[in-house]
Amino acid sequence: MRLVPTARGIALALYEWRAAPPDAPGLLVGHANGFSAGCYAPILRRLQHRFRLFAFDARGHGVSSVPPSEPAENYRFIDLADDLGPLIAAVRARLGPARPLHYCGHSLGAIMALLHLGRHRLGPFRTLTLFDPPVYPPEGHPLRAAALASLAPLFGRTAKRRVDWPSREVFHAAMARPQAFGRFHPEMLEAYVAGVLRPAAAGFTLACPPAVEASIYVACPPSKAAEAALQVAAPVHLYGPDPGGPEAATWQARHSPDLAARMPNARHCFLPGRGHLMAQEDPDGTAKAVLTHVFGQAA
Repeated sequence: MRLVPTARGIALALYEWRAAPPDAPGLLVGHANGFSAGCYAPILRRLQHRFRLFAFDARGHGVSSVPPSEPAENYRFIDLADDLGPLIAAVRARLGPARPLHYCGHSLGAIMALLHLGRHRLGPFRTLTLFDPPVYPPEGHPLRAAALASLAPLFGRTAKRRVDWPSREVFHAAMARPQAFGRFHPEMLEAYVAGVLRPAAAGFTLACPPAVEASIYVACPPSKAAEAALQVAAPVHLYGPDPGGPEAATWQARHSPDLAARMPNARHCFLPGRGHLMAQEDPDGTAKAVLTHVFGQAA
């Protein structure tokens, strides 16, 4: 792990795996809000022999810098997206100038890439495999009101989130309940427990404070990610919730096919039976989705 400085004085944790052959393409992986790179360790293990692999902790997460949640400008999406610039430069310095670089992002990590590429049209990535980026429909879109209404439950859950825990075992038991993350694949639940806790005086504490997580939710609707996505020319596989699955009625499930259809070079996809947390529920399917996009059906 190395810390990559940004122009705003924030240090971002960047991780690297070198188990692949010397000529393997590069892959940069971005995580969801409230998670960290370590939460995706089982997926990364499934990919490490096919890619020169990199993953990062976004600001406010993992072992990266945690700017205060106030002022809210600390977590504007324009700045989160700009954080990708020094990360990409650090990855490219490790890969060299010619090796292909691909991107995989989930939720926050996916929307960061869309916003970054929307501003820098000559993007650095050969392909993007994006898992349910929370791209809020633009003003006037028939799903805009439903998307905004979904924020209140998110804030409610975040505000109730317990911050301090006496042990990893107690936290694991709480997260394994059906009303929490009981649908997670066992490997992904273990990785989540390891990836979101920091040691503290009385045990462990959440590495991403709930106030930071909430600030990112607040910043999402005005981010103009829907407009930015229309500028992304690289091939995109855009995964949304299964339109026939348990989250079929959500605005994300209904908006994702429409968004992909309006993007210049995107294809709408889904993992059968999975919703927003598809990566945590199906690490095999998630890894296969990346491999298929980059290497084709033979992957």
